[in-house]
Amino acid sequence: MTVPVSDATAAWWDAAASERLLIQRCRSCNHYQHYPREHCLACRSADVELTEARGSGSVVSYSTVYRSSDPSRFTAPYTIAIIELDEGPRLLSRLTADNPQCDARVRVAWDSIDGRTLPVFTQEAH
Repeated sequence: MTVPVSDATAAWWDAAASERLLIQRCRSCNHYQHYPREHCLACRSADVELTEARGSGSVVSYSTVYRSSDPSRFTAPYTIAIIELDEGPRLLSRLTADNPQCDARVRVAWDSIDGRTLPVFTQEAH
């Protein structure tokens, strides 16, 4: 499965290949969003830019998958989580944690899947 690249997402994919997590910021209202779009979801302005995220946040929700739909690509068990970045946007990502917990602090890490570098998150020790 190949993820399509558009004009709005090409720079994001380039940054991810260099293990840099970018999110979009609206220059008009300072709203942060992810994934990159042609306009701001808050004010509809087209004056948006990609900016580097701190790469930290917290777990909003998670689910552990015990039976992979594609074992050749994803070895079960693995955990998928909604991560809320400190800047505000939420991402759906893989969480690498032995004992996942909601509200746990996380930090971005990187993994390669199907030739693409993708953000994954690791739970910080408490």
